Amino acid sequence: MKRVYGRIKKRSYQEMFFPDKEVSPGIFKPSVLALVGDDSDYHRVRRGYMKHTSAVLLKSDGKTWVLSRGTAWGDYPVDPYDSHILAIEVIPDGKSTEKFMSEICGKIRGSWCFSNSVIGVRRYEDSFFVSEDNELGKKMWETLAPERTAKFTIRKRKANKYSVHTHKWSSIMGPLSIKYPDYERHVRYKRKIVKYLTNEIIKLL
Repeated sequence: MKRVYGRIKKRSYQEMFFPDKEVSPGIFKPSVLALVGDDSDYHRVRRGYMKHTSAVLLKSDGKTWVLSRGTAWGDYPVDPYDSHILAIEVIPDGKSTEKFMSEICGKIRGSWCFSNSVIGVRRYEDSFFVSEDNELGKKMWETLAPERTAKFTIRKRKANKYSVHTHKWSSIMGPLSIKYPDYERHVRYKRKIVKYLTNEIIKLL
């Protein structure tokens, strides 16, 4: 995801950064966190997030989009996931820089359970995942079909079985529906897949 996001940045017209905030003397915390799962109870707090440190603005078909790469941060509810890229349509016209920046941060923080994700990478299986709960994720799934990604594969798959996995960390947030391939062993991809995924993401916008 890091390389894909790097290519997306080259096509954007503006980049913004979200520095850590000081919550107490000498202690800093990420300023933009999107909650993935909350398994807290009366005795302890266990929350997993995607941490966003920057975002870019990109125009496509007359629309303006914010794209940002998030990386896993926090406790075990986020352990299955390494990183993701989200996309949110915004309207920058007539807004001050400060107000627009605040709006973007708010929208990213509000992207619970990968609700605005386009694509992500699982931590242990090294496989891509998409969210079943948003249209961009559903469309992106089509680009990950075996017949479309086979030419980018170094280590061949033993299985092409696909499943929808529901992870329920909190009754407040509701179920988290993530779709990813079930492989009998890890899959490695050629570097060319970075350009392919970048182009496919841009096409969806």
